[in-house]
Amino acid sequence: MDLQKMIASISPAMRKKAEALLNSDSFTSLVNEDGYCAAEFAEDGGYLIPEIFLDDNEVWEYECQCSKRRVVCVHITAVLIGIEKMLLTGCDDYREAVMLLERNAAQTQI
Repeated sequence: MDLQKMIASISPAMRKKAEALLNSDSFTSLVNEDGYCAAEFAEDGGYLIPEIFLDDNEVWEYECQCSKRRVVCVHITAVLIGIEKMLLTGCDDYREAVMLLERNAAQTQI
């Protein structure tokens, strides 16, 4: 499935939940390395790792360790939102991408 179509299909309510998850203390990391995108969320004394595999902006597989496994759950949605921000900035690290976006937003307000 096309990555941009998946991102565009995220409902406002699910986007809000996923963004809250990305901004929570349970979120530890999100990386994009050669089409392998994975996040890490601390949950119940361990880690939950949703994964998305990309090839030329085509999602060819995704899976989450939560009970929903192969459904576009809030964790996969969080990874999609993170990927969107990383693609906008050209960064392979989510936190770096967010800092660049915030810096650019602050500069345009000046």
